[in-house]
Amino acid sequence: MIIFGGYTAIFSPEYGTYIAEYLNDVWILSLDGTPTWNEIIPAGAPRSPRSEHFAAFDSIHQRMLIVGGFGTGNPTADIWVLSLAGTPAWSQIIPTGSPPPAGTLSAAVYDETNQRVIVLLPEPGSTTGIPTAYQLSLAGELAWSRLPRIGDPPPRSKPGRAVYDP
Repeated sequence: MIIFGGYTAIFSPEYGTYIAEYLNDVWILSLDGTPTWNEIIPAGAPRSPRSEHFAAFDSIHQRMLIVGGFGTGNPTADIWVLSLAGTPAWSQIIPTGSPPPAGTLSAAVYDETNQRVIVLLPEPGSTTGIPTAYQLSLAGELAWSRLPRIGDPPPRSKPGRAVYDP
């Protein structure tokens, strides 16, 4: 199991309240024998600390994908990859197409069969919160595209979680 990011609340005597400190830590839980947590320090370009992002393991390419979230309080739509083959290393990918708006995803899943990430989030500018689905193709050219809406979408909910059943 691999964990990236998150935040911790630190009490600020100056403001008399808790302040979120965003993290960019990477921890791995080995499940062989006695489970053991180990922090790793990947090589590569620094990425911003964040929380409320989507993370998935791409078993075909032996990498973890990080999509969106909030970094130090600001929404982001960037995508980072942590290569896990050999020495762990970060790199940023910049797909073509129209990405979903920056910020927190309502739900996201990794579709290994079709080599894509599917994200669901409220329609930008909508007051109804009707979700919109986007896909990030990981096969060939990396590209975002909006999925067509078929039928009635589920009612709005936040935060949402999803699982994918191939």
